[in-house]
Amino acid sequence: MPWIEDPAAIHRMAADAAVMVRAGRSVVVNCAAGLNRSGLLVARSLIELGRPPKEAVELVREARGVHALSNKQFVRFLFIDCTPRALAARERRG
Repeated sequence: MPWIEDPAAIHRMAADAAVMVRAGRSVVVNCAAGLNRSGLLVARSLIELGRPPKEAVELVREARGVHALSNKQFVRFLFIDCTPRALAARERRG
């Protein structure tokens, strides 16, 4: 999947995962290859937990290898739509 069909769902799932992590619970995320779709959700969750987008992508790649988050659209989403400013604007819009 080269694009994000439902960005709002990614934001919601990441927020849910972050709540669980903050509560000390484990969260398992998987997809067919464990590289792009799951990497997107994990990186977005890390951003929700306070990591900058660049660091979140780097952490996923360190954990899953160089092919993790190789989908340029997913990385673009994280770097542009998940910055503190973009997320604050999203919150204001409701």
